[in-house]
Amino acid sequence: MYHTCTIQDIYVNMRKKGFQGSKLKIGFWSALKAYTILNFDNFMKDIKDVDVSALNWLNKIPFEHWFRHTFDHQIKVENVTNNIAQSFNSWVRKYRSL
Repeated sequence: MYHTCTIQDIYVNMRKKGFQGSKLKIGFWSALKAYTILNFDNFMKDIKDVDVSALNWLNKIPFEHWFRHTFDHQIKVENVTNNIAQSFNSWVRKYRSL
């Protein structure tokens, strides 16, 4: 279900569900970028302390699609964004109906 979503899409959906605020934002992006399970668990605990329902919602998304510590260890890229695809999609949007 989420395999085609970008990290930004997941974050936007999280906000649309009403899970907002600077502490949730920091917790989400910190958990996302955590290299180890220990760091990940600590950031997820921070999210739980702010809003348990936000944590439950995030736990429904398969971790391997958006948590860095579950990515293939052969990948050596620091960047976890999808800016090129986002830019292309915004440019193509007006031509899709053709």
